Amino acid sequence: MKVLITCELPDTLTELLDKEQINYDILSNYINAADEYQAMVCINTDLIDDTFLSTHKKLKLIANYAVGYNNIDLIAAKKYDVFVTNTPDVLTTATADLAFTLMLAIARKIPAAMNNAKNGQWKKWEPRGFLGQDLRGKTLGILGLGRIGQSFAKLCRDSFGMNIIYHNRSASAYEYELKASRVEFEELLRESDVLSLHCPLTKETHNIINERSFELMKNNAILINTSRGGLISTDDLLKAIKDNQISGVGLDVTMPEPLEASHELYSFENVLIVPHIGSATHFARSEMARICADNIIHFSKGKPLITAVEI
Repeated sequence: MKVLITCELPDTLTELLDKEQINYDILSNYINAADEYQAMVCINTDLIDDTFLSTHKKLKLIANYAVGYNNIDLIAAKKYDVFVTNTPDVLTTATADLAFTLMLAIARKIPAAMNNAKNGQWKKWEPRGFLGQDLRGKTLGILGLGRIGQSFAKLCRDSFGMNIIYHNRSASAYEYELKASRVEFEELLRESDVLSLHCPLTKETHNIINERSFELMKNNAILINTSRGGLISTDDLLKAIKDNQISGVGLDVTMPEPLEASHELYSFENVLIVPHIGSATHFARSEMARICADNIIHFSKGKPLITAVEI
């Protein structure tokens, strides 16, 4: 068995493969890789589509180094009898922590205050300078109350006593524990003081936050996205920021990704953009690598996959 790895990943992955004497190559130019691999490990920016799968017919397992798998054409995977796995659970806390960090940074005007100090404008203590929002008792809206959404909601409830509302296609089993209320999407937009996105990117959720959404949101609301950039229309977000339709936004993901350094969104002090670091802790990234390796090892031995994606 031979494995294609599309970039350098934590050593946990290759150490486990070496231990099982599974051969692998690390090739950043995976598109032109020879048709000799039975499994591959890819990241969420690698596009695995029908064209790729049609030219790599020996491939039978894709271990995606991410929770989301919108970079993989699941219909094509099924067509070519390719299994797909992901890395759920292990990055839940790390991503929720980052969403919490982004929320606090925007609420307390950290980017603007930091620039003030860095640019030499800080001359004295200003009693009316950089007055932010107090989040205690405010309403937190969650779009997609999955594992990460639940973890973020708990942080906000326990830290600030925030009221939790959410929108899912169906009611969450965690409503009682979180004291959360399920609402329709438009009500979520209207009532949220902080709106945090935690749903997967699908045809239905693509650009779900758009011009109409910003029209419904409070003009002092904070928007947080640690899920997928495609959930938000970038053009509509830019317009909303210019028109002061929302208070600010914290983004770990963008569309496109990466967002060019010259993009106008970077020029606003109530916009905080970080380079997709939701899972960027030593523990989370190492555990993601372990899950990928474990799935490959199980596959090589004919054992059930650990985190198979339903196709």
